[in-house]
Amino acid sequence: MNILFDFLKQKVTPWNRNAATMNNLTFNDYYMRLTELSVNMYQWYGLPDSVDERFLEMTLHMYGVAIFLEDPVLGLVVMRTANAGKLDIYQTPEESTAYAVTGYNRKLNQNNSVLVFNNRLRTPSSLTIELYAERLADIQRTIDVNVKGVKTPLLIKCTDKQLRTLKNLYSQYDGNEPVIYATKELENNPLEAILTPVPFIADKMNTLKHQTWNEAVTFIGIESANTDKAERLITDEVTSNLGTAEAQRYTKLNARRDACKALSKVFGKKVEVDFRSNNTVLDTSAEGKKDGEGDTIDSATYRSYRSSDGSTRSLGGGAR
Repeated sequence: MNILFDFLKQKVTPWNRNAATMNNLTFNDYYMRLTELSVNMYQWYGLPDSVDERFLEMTLHMYGVAIFLEDPVLGLVVMRTANAGKLDIYQTPEESTAYAVTGYNRKLNQNNSVLVFNNRLRTPSSLTIELYAERLADIQRTIDVNVKGVKTPLLIKCTDKQLRTLKNLYSQYDGNEPVIYATKELENNPLEAILTPVPFIADKMNTLKHQTWNEAVTFIGIESANTDKAERLITDEVTSNLGTAEAQRYTKLNARRDACKALSKVFGKKVEVDFRSNNTVLDTSAEGKKDGEGDTIDSATYRSYRSSDGSTRSLGGGAR
């Protein structure tokens, strides 16, 4: 995350966006977008005002574990934690240290604290999100380079003295200047251009990007479908993906619900947690159903599901 914040501090203009800068900006963009989705997926109920839900989810996302404790002044709070003792027979720390950036530091045990884990493996989500952000950034930068290559499919031979002039000319061309002015020096030293035709593959890479994005949001627990494959989707294909997304939700939800049970036992607090989603069913009455061939639904209709209250909401979708 330090790299991310360093780049946020930089003033980036079109004139200093070199390849390395654009690579990092693209990665950071996808990383932040996926992280934003990840930390907003679960809704907690019954937490007191002293517990910051955002901090709780950010800590679980980044580090995989947090700890609830009762402070004599603050009340019930949640903090980052580190193992401070041996493990019990179920490999859960018997003693933990709660700490904060303010310098707060307190040693706790299983009788006066509750550990909450991000999932049953007790691992952070940030590691997988980083992998997907890297893949998406690599695909997007490939698209950028391909589009640039199609736009400027040539090499220009020049002398060392002409190099700076040509760089200035190219920056104008790359900036879509309607008119490019040249000095008489170019008359005395004519340029030689070598054509390097580049095949256009950006459309195929864009489809791959959508598929990778859908895989990433499915990991987070968001419904998605490969709407690039055809005009119509078989209902089974859509519902199959919904099952995968729901299974991914429970990998994190179960661990959070374990903490809710422990909060009731240790502190007598009734706290619940659930995934931020309406109960929905696929509206197979939509136009696109074929007799004798099973239910089908077109790509546009897929994006709208009907809730139990009759309203509709948008689901799925590719990378933007």
